[in-house]
Amino acid sequence: MNTNNFGSQIRDLRNGLSLSQTKFAHMYQIPIGTLRDWEQDRAVPPSYVEALCLIISNDPEGTASMIEVGAWSEVHPFNFDTYGI
Repeated sequence: MNTNNFGSQIRDLRNGLSLSQTKFAHMYQIPIGTLRDWEQDRAVPPSYVEALCLIISNDPEGTASMIEVGAWSEVHPFNFDTYGI
């Protein structure tokens, strides 16, 4: 994904999934303001966002379910309390 036109690419991805900005941001836990900034090319996303978008495009529902609060702990049992976090 070329960051020069990332805004149109992420907007196309979101529109291809028939999701509003609010719904897309909620599903993938992206702050709505950040998503808007990306889509309007006001901010350049971190490099990992390209990989996230590729994963979303290949499996939107599976990605959303893995990102849900608590789903990560099922895959990677990290106990924040153990580390005082």
